[in-house]
Amino acid sequence: MLFEEDGSLCVERLEKELSGAIFEDKRYHNVDEMKKRSVLTCKDYDEFKNKVACAQDMLKPVTSAELADLGRGVPGWRKKKKKKTVALKARTLVVEPCDAVAQTPLDFERDWRRCRDTPHRRRYLKVQGLDRLRAIWANELDATALGEIIEVLLSGEEEELVLEEWLRALADSDRFDLNRSFIDATVRRNLLARLGERKSSFFQDEEDLRFKFEY
Repeated sequence: MLFEEDGSLCVERLEKELSGAIFEDKRYHNVDEMKKRSVLTCKDYDEFKNKVACAQDMLKPVTSAELADLGRGVPGWRKKKKKKTVALKARTLVVEPCDAVAQTPLDFERDWRRCRDTPHRRRYLKVQGLDRLRAIWANELDATALGEIIEVLLSGEEEELVLEEWLRALADSDRFDLNRSFIDATVRRNLLARLGERKSSFFQDEEDLRFKFEY
C-alpha cells in the first residue's frame, strides 16, 4: 500500500517501490544482453547457464584464474566471529516469493529465480495456475527457466493429461524453438522417457509432443 490510512501518499514506500522496480528492470536488461552475447559464444549449455545465472544475480562471470584463486581462500577468513553472521541474518528480511502472483514475464522471472528449490517452485507454479502462465509465457519465457520448469513438472506425480497440458503451454511459449536447444540433456532425456512410458489416451498427440521437445 502506497497510501496512509488518511489517504496521504507514503513517500518512503513509493521510494522503495521505485527503487525495486529500477533494480529489476536493470537486471532484466542485464540478463537479456548476456543471453544475446552468450548464445553464440558459449561452448556448452553449462557455460551458458552459468553466465546467465551471474547476470541474474548481477554478478560478473569469473575467469578460470579467478576461480582458482577462490579455491585457495583468504587467510584468516575462518576467524570471523559467528556473532557477526548471526546479527547480519537477524537484520535480513526474508521474502517468500512463492505466493506472489505474477502479472508480467518480468514478475515471473524475478519470483521464479527467488524460489530456490523444487518444492518452492512447485508451489509457485500452482499459485499462478496454468491459464495465467500460458498467457505470460506466450509473451516471454527465459531459456533457463524452461528447463527448470520441466524438471519441476517431472519431479511430481501429475497425471498424463495434466503434464501434457503444461508441456503444450511451454511448447507455445515465446522463442520456444530457440530455447528448447538449451534444455539440459538429462532433463530432456527424462522428459522423453516419461512421454514414452505409456501409450494411453491421455497423450492424444504423443509423437507430436515428443518431437517438439526432442530437437
